[in-house]
Amino acid sequence: MNREVKMKTEVETILARSAAYRLLSVGFAHPAPEILTLFRDGFARQLAEAVSRLSGDEITELAAAVEELHGAVTDLDGIEGEYNRLFRTQLACTPYESEYDPLRSVRKGQTLADILGFYAAFGLSPSQAEEEKELPDHIGVELEFMSLLLQKEAYARLHDWGEKVEICTDAQRKFLNDHLGTWVFTFCDRLAETAGLEFYRSLAVTLRRFLEREIRALGLAPAQHAGRHGSSEEGTLTCPFAPASPEG
Repeated sequence: MNREVKMKTEVETILARSAAYRLLSVGFAHPAPEILTLFRDGFARQLAEAVSRLSGDEITELAAAVEELHGAVTDLDGIEGEYNRLFRTQLACTPYESEYDPLRSVRKGQTLADILGFYAAFGLSPSQAEEEKELPDHIGVELEFMSLLLQKEAYARLHDWGEKVEICTDAQRKFLNDHLGTWVFTFCDRLAETAGLEFYRSLAVTLRRFLEREIRALGLAPAQHAGRHGSSEEGTLTCPFAPASPEG
C-alpha cells in the first residue's frame, strides 16, 4: 500500500470514528423536534455506516448493538418524559462526569476546570447562542469534544502536519483516560438498567461497545469511578462550545 492510499484509509477511519462520537453525542441531546426527526430518518443508519469502516475485536458486538438501536428508533413514544426522568428532573441516571467521582465534594471544581482547559486548548469556547446548554462534563459534550479532536486530527493528517497530528492524538488519549473513560461504563450500565424506553437502553449498550473498542485500540486503561445513584444538584447551566477552524 503506497503512502497516499494508506493516508486516505487512515483519514477515512478517523472520520468514521468522529462521526460515531458525534452521533452518539446527539443521542443524549434533548429530544426536540429536529432531533426526533434525525432519530427517525437516519440516526442509526448513519451510525451503522460509521461503524462499518472500523475494525477490531469488538466490531461484531458493536454492529449488533447498532442494529438493536435501529429497531428501537421506531418507538419513541414518551421520549421527552423519559429523557427528563433520566437526565433532568429526577436524574435517575445522571449524565455528568463529576457526579461519578467518589471524591466529588472536593474535586468537582478541579475536574470541571481541567475539562474546560482541554476545550480551551483547542479553541473551543462557550456559545451564548445555544438555547439548550449543558455543563462541560455532560456525556454529550464530552463525546462531541472527542468528535472534534478527531476532525482536527484528520485535517492535520491531510496536510501532513505531524506535530498537530501528535497534539490531537495525545489529547484524545488523555481525555479518554482521565475523563470520559473513567465514568462512561458505569453510566452506560446504569442507563441500561434504569431506562424505561428501549431507545435509551440500546443507546447505552452501543456507547459502551463503541468506547470499549476505542479504549482498547488506543491501549488505555482508565481508572473506573463506581459513582453513586442520584445527584445533589440539577445542573442545567452550561458550556456548549463552538468549534474553531480545523487548523486550530
